[in-house]
Amino acid sequence: MAKLRNGASIKFEESEDYFTGSWRKEIPVVLKREVLDANPDVAIFCPEAAIIYKDGKFSHIDYRYCKGCGICAQHLKDAIIMKKA
Repeated sequence: MAKLRNGASIKFEESEDYFTGSWRKEIPVVLKREVLDANPDVAIFCPEAAIIYKDGKFSHIDYRYCKGCGICAQHLKDAIIMKKA
């Protein structure tokens, strides 16, 4: 892995190489997949694009990138809860 100096930036196409999931203290747990199926807009609110949809249906949360911010759980309170990581 390249060493970054202060003030350095990462090119967008290279950002997938930097897993940020280890930063989290909480983890989102999906309780109702059908609610996520019906609300794909929740993926728009994820700052790390960690909520994955395939063929219009919820697929999974990519925990390699999920920071545990809880925005998804706030948006869909009855479908996602946050638990201690």
